[in-house]
Amino acid sequence: MEFGESLLDKLAVWQGDISLEDILFHPREEFLDYCAKGKGGVLIGSHLGNLEICRALSLQQKNTRINVLMHTSHAENFNKLLKQLGSEQISIIQVNSINPATAMMLKEKIEQGEFIVLTGDRTPPTGEKNSAPVNFLGQQADFPNGPFILASLLKCPVFTIFCFRSRTPNYRYEIFLDKFSDQLLISRKDRHSSLALHRQRFADIVASFCYKFPLQWYNFYSLWQTDGNNTNSNTSEED
Repeated sequence: MEFGESLLDKLAVWQGDISLEDILFHPREEFLDYCAKGKGGVLIGSHLGNLEICRALSLQQKNTRINVLMHTSHAENFNKLLKQLGSEQISIIQVNSINPATAMMLKEKIEQGEFIVLTGDRTPPTGEKNSAPVNFLGQQADFPNGPFILASLLKCPVFTIFCFRSRTPNYRYEIFLDKFSDQLLISRKDRHSSLALHRQRFADIVASFCYKFPLQWYNFYSLWQTDGNNTNSNTSEED
């Protein structure tokens, strides 16, 4: 039932039935002050909660430009739909892997004050070598390395972003925007340990929100490893 309501809310927010006045931000002013300086950054979200609310609400922030990285072959169709909705602030960028040209393009966008949005909890379709295990809710699960590698290459502030149906009266949703790092660093000498540290820290943040909003974690695929294997099939409708 919660998942069904989240789908209806996705339609509602794109049609303007959910506005900024319906949202409780944690903390709003600090992030808006950061945006007012014309600075960009990386926003790492997850498939916990309803990130679509944040994408649509960015339409109401005229000075904020959002670039959403997705493992999808339908990026062009997404962008056509966004233009039909009157959006000039959001663009969908298809990425199956990050190459130097992609990194340079994204860095240029950040230098122009734009934001790059990606998820940090879904293993990519390019294979197991791009993910590694973390301790998540008491068991081993694979989380991707890509978001943290990309953030380190872009040399910019990194934030986590989560959006949940509100537990507070008078608000429909709550958005949590927190600084993850001023600049994500990955040691060349100990790359494995550096990535493991960032992955685990993010997994711990996701787990903390799972405890607070357990019914808004729409985990409909195999996440945890079984007999040493992760059976994540990457077939979620979010992909």
